[in-house]
Amino acid sequence: MQKFFLKTWLMLILCLGFFVGANAFALSSDQNKSAFFRANSAICKRAAADDICVYSGEVKYAQGTTKLDAPEVTVHKQNGKIAKIVAVGKRAHYVTTLDTKDTKNAKAKIADAKANSITINQEKKLMILEGDGEITDGQNQFSGPYIEYNLLHKTIFSTPSETAHTKIVIYPDNAK
Repeated sequence: MQKFFLKTWLMLILCLGFFVGANAFALSSDQNKSAFFRANSAICKRAAADDICVYSGEVKYAQGTTKLDAPEVTVHKQNGKIAKIVAVGKRAHYVTTLDTKDTKNAKAKIADAKANSITINQEKKLMILEGDGEITDGQNQFSGPYIEYNLLHKTIFSTPSETAHTKIVIYPDNAK
């Protein structure tokens, strides 16, 4: 069993270098825009430097070109900036427009993620998808039970699982 996991890890590491491009996670201008939330209810705990808000029921989040839909979203703010967002519920959905120089291919400009839990750490440039995770970066696709998408280090990581497989689809640059 250990050989299976070792081979899986090595294959993932080799493939991931091709999957993650030099794109930023979202348009850099999105970070300077106001964040908007809509939900059936909200509970916020405000502290001097840190705030935590839990939004429940048909939550919709938007910041520039970035959108997030989930049954429940928890937002952690530090020093007035969103530090971490945790979206939970059956098939939470995140979509954003990427910083890219490819002006001819509109599909290459979108990152789309779905999972039962999506955690976005703004400072670490890290997205964690748990439970039936799936992410599309342009045309390339990656799915599995646990996925870490790290833009700071340009890597995607998936843990081995005995109950589910990781799937990677990498299209050539000239695919349409």
